[in-house]
Amino acid sequence: MGKGVFGVAIAILAIIGAGQWLIAQEPSGKVPPAGKVGRYQIVSTGPTALLLDTATGRVWSRNFQGEWRDEGNPTTSPPRPTEPTTRKSPPRPTEPEVKRTPPPSLKLPERSVEITITQRETRPVPGSEGTVRIKIGDVTNGQVFLEVLTDNQTLVPRKSLRQGDAVEFSLDGKKYLVRLAELHDILIGEDWAKVTVEEVGAPDAPKKKGKKKRELKEPKDPPGKSATETPDPIKK
Repeated sequence: MGKGVFGVAIAILAIIGAGQWLIAQEPSGKVPPAGKVGRYQIVSTGPTALLLDTATGRVWSRNFQGEWRDEGNPTTSPPRPTEPTTRKSPPRPTEPEVKRTPPPSLKLPERSVEITITQRETRPVPGSEGTVRIKIGDVTNGQVFLEVLTDNQTLVPRKSLRQGDAVEFSLDGKKYLVRLAELHDILIGEDWAKVTVEEVGAPDAPKKKGKKKRELKEPKDPPGKSATETPDPIKK
């Protein structure tokens, strides 16, 4: 509804009860609902006429073509769309994903394996996929501290070993022996050690059988003849 129409509608509300005009005819087009006598009042504004229902405050407008339009109640306005009262909470900072380490396992590729370790170094045991590691400290006075570790536990606590000494640990119901096979304390360069790891009680690997060479045998003489015999001269 335009501003001019809205202003006229307000004026109509101000004169409710004065009873200036009574509608004597029903408007064409959309007819307002019937009611008591004096309930409806009309105001003319040039080419436009306004009809007011004094009981409900509803207004109809009529143009110069005689068409009626329901303008509703000018004293009430449609409610504004309300903004949501709940605000979205800021996203929580994502926690860093914790890497799950595989459980320790060990399957030696051979009955005994050798590992060369430089002092203050940690090396994984072959066949453990990095889950079982051996660590040594400084090589000093013919001995070195050695320990066997996993991500979550210590299989062999830190222990001083000399060349030839051995320690034992268990994993998955199997026993393994770690032996300090060699220990090198050199003047120039890094000291190092050679460690062997073997499964206790593991069966020895079967030996590969080679193909037997066939013995060359001399051909046997035909029956009834000797190797020393000479052919008989031609019989006459």
